[in-house]
Amino acid sequence: MYSPKRLREKFITETFDRKADAEACEARLIYQKKSGLTVRNVGNQASVSDYFPSWNEETRNGGISVGWRNDQIRYFKKYVEPLIGNVKLQKVTAVHVSRVLRQMDDSELSKQMQLHVYNLLHKMFEDGIELFEVLNRNPVIKRLRPDVPMKESRYLTIKNVKRLIEAVRGTEIETAVLIQLFGGLRIAEVQALMWHHHIDLDRGKLLVAGTYVRKEKRFKDYPKGGEQHRIDLPVELRDYLTALRRRSKSLYVASLHATEFLDYHTYYKTLKAVCEAAEIPWVGTHGLRHSTSEIYLEHGASYDDVKKLFAHSSSSVTDRYIHDRGSRLEKIANVIRLFPIADQKADGSQKLPKSDEAAN
Repeated sequence: MYSPKRLREKFITETFDRKADAEACEARLIYQKKSGLTVRNVGNQASVSDYFPSWNEETRNGGISVGWRNDQIRYFKKYVEPLIGNVKLQKVTAVHVSRVLRQMDDSELSKQMQLHVYNLLHKMFEDGIELFEVLNRNPVIKRLRPDVPMKESRYLTIKNVKRLIEAVRGTEIETAVLIQLFGGLRIAEVQALMWHHHIDLDRGKLLVAGTYVRKEKRFKDYPKGGEQHRIDLPVELRDYLTALRRRSKSLYVASLHATEFLDYHTYYKTLKAVCEAAEIPWVGTHGLRHSTSEIYLEHGASYDDVKKLFAHSSSSVTDRYIHDRGSRLEKIANVIRLFPIADQKADGSQKLPKSDEAAN
């Protein structure tokens, strides 16, 4: 029996009856290795720790940010490798995955953090099946997925939205606040807006086409979710931007001191100080995006309109932007009227039409 030689500590267990076949297999593996396909060289004896660096390397060009990838490496080194790093890749079961998550739970780590590790493990093993074909099953089963409690989204009422707009008038963060409130953009998307590329004042359109990655200090040419989209500028925002464009000396729509790039920390601190001074509830920068849905719903937008505005790919995400449904239904119930008030009887009861049977 013959088998290919060991390649960079990755054991190949496939055997052949003829030496020529083994040598041909070895030559193919060497070619794959030189081509960067290191994961395909992982044999039956490879451990989870053997697999992770190869998986990380071969999935590097998937459009994922450096910051996100560094987080995945940290999660693996801290929570996964100490418990199951030495387990053979093809021997990992749901019990091993459960052990990792249970250890995190015992250490009183949040459910959100546990979910991050669960997603990492699920992605690693799913790629092993579908992308690299070194596994036949995924041990990271759905039943083990941590149940993260849904937090109530913070947002401003229409009354407080108006108060905030008045409070930021004339400040260096006014433009960013207005774009967040009227357009529903994330602050990282606001930072990336440039007059020449993203604002069409003649047509009244704003292109959400990029984002600023704060951890990496660089721009990406696509927003969160990956899909560029246009929004119609509400009249008040369009008029404001038209006037601002005439006097702006910056490449960026939202800038500090007329020319500087909008710094997140300056924006955050200034916005919080303004809210405190004006006694407006602090909802954070993302809370302004949630407040946008209040503005649009108050002015007659439908659920589908809100979903399109935010370019949500899933209705479950849009659900989080529809607040206080119970009170909205109560308001609607109080104004529903199918027949004119003039048709009411003297005792105040509503006159309803007779059914066909009663009419006959």
